[in-house]
Amino acid sequence: MMKKVLISIVAVFLAMVPLPAQKGFHSDSVFSLKTKSQVVESIVSGQKLNDYNLDYFRSIRFKATEAEVGKILAWMNADSKMAVDEDKVSRDGKVVYMLLRFSEEKPDRWQYLGFQQKKLEGAADTYVTVVYMNGKATPEELGKIFKHRTI
Repeated sequence: MMKKVLISIVAVFLAMVPLPAQKGFHSDSVFSLKTKSQVVESIVSGQKLNDYNLDYFRSIRFKATEAEVGKILAWMNADSKMAVDEDKVSRDGKVVYMLLRFSEEKPDRWQYLGFQQKKLEGAADTYVTVVYMNGKATPEELGKIFKHRTI
């Protein structure tokens, strides 16, 4: 009984500790935007990602001002200098999608940073999604997962 309680306490503690998976990137700062209202954050790891050849997935989505979008894009552009691959889509002179791929120390393993900004139909608000992923997935496999570049 005591062992189960101890395991539960450790699990709760570990859930509260920030995960360092995307540390080392300029855009890591976006994942610490805890002061924003209506931030949707998703973190998935383990067996749930095996079908996708991923080990870890983290995303954050929120309503952003133009200044915030500019700051995030500046971080992403700084990170792109270290990337081995970059896929970028612009519309009307604005970057609306970016996917960066980075090599890891282990062979055949990759880290990805993704960015998307979009306005919902009929709304003036811009929503930003930033995603960090790592695993064996190739860009082609991710393209199948995220059809039509919707992160």
